[in-house]
Amino acid sequence: MPRTFIALDLETTGLDNARDAIIEVGAAKFQDDRIIDRYSTLVNPGRPIPYEITQLTGITDRDVAGKPRFDQVAGQITRFVGGAPVVGHNVSFDLGFLRGQGLLIENTGLDTWELATILLPGRSGYSLGVLAEQFGLGMAGQHRALEDAERSGLLFVRLTEIAAKLPRAVLMEINRLAKDTFWSLADVFRDALIASGAIGAASAVRGAAGPLSLEQLAPNSPLLQPIRSAEPLTPQEHPEPIDDAELAAMLRPGGAFSRAFPGFEFRPPQVQSPTRSRTARVSSSAPTRSTCRINSSRRTCPTSKAS
Repeated sequence: MPRTFIALDLETTGLDNARDAIIEVGAAKFQDDRIIDRYSTLVNPGRPIPYEITQLTGITDRDVAGKPRFDQVAGQITRFVGGAPVVGHNVSFDLGFLRGQGLLIENTGLDTWELATILLPGRSGYSLGVLAEQFGLGMAGQHRALEDAERSGLLFVRLTEIAAKLPRAVLMEINRLAKDTFWSLADVFRDALIASGAIGAASAVRGAAGPLSLEQLAPNSPLLQPIRSAEPLTPQEHPEPIDDAELAAMLRPGGAFSRAFPGFEFRPPQVQSPTRSRTARVSSSAPTRSTCRINSSRRTCPTSKAS
């Protein structure tokens, strides 16, 4: 993890950096894992703030009336950030707006969203609010720039701690694959390898000589375990029908599926499907117009097995 970095967040009138405008800038300067300075300002966009943006951020036209234009605070932002890496959640969005104004062109962007998807696979969501709540970084309310910037920075610190605890072989393989690329997170994983104490700085820069085997990367993987022969299946002479209520209970929150599979996400249609499937099977056995035969004087249909 870089010793000094800037966690940054913007609030804007929309998503298009070519047409929309910045209405708030928030930034927190981190030294290691501590916030040592903050910068925050509202910005007059020179246009009305859309209703949905006010609903999202709480920022109104009255709040930005009389506030400086962006060109009046651009120099302050440049001086505050300097040449430090910029951390943010979906940081390309924020840097896209700032670089469109000619700012922070050379600064490296470090995306906590991308880093979280790598280090925390299988999560149901990767929004800043969800991750901040999971790590105890405070509940996200309305989107305000400085508060979101601070959460992004603290989340980055936690994620780099998780990266340093990855198995040595995994870190070495990530560093080998990232070597000689322009991937912005390459330095994060190089620093994680050094922080893990498994290798020195010089060795981390050189990287692994070649690809590592699965045995080295994941020695406890189920793929490496011997295959156990399963007990042969024996058909039941009198099979019992599936109990829809019991199956639905297994799928519901707190049921057998959620206990057996961490991260299992319940969806209401899952408990509706068994009943619908059963109804469909019964319906399919009923006679239809296509199965009826028309004789010269009367119409006859085959007797349904369900009747």
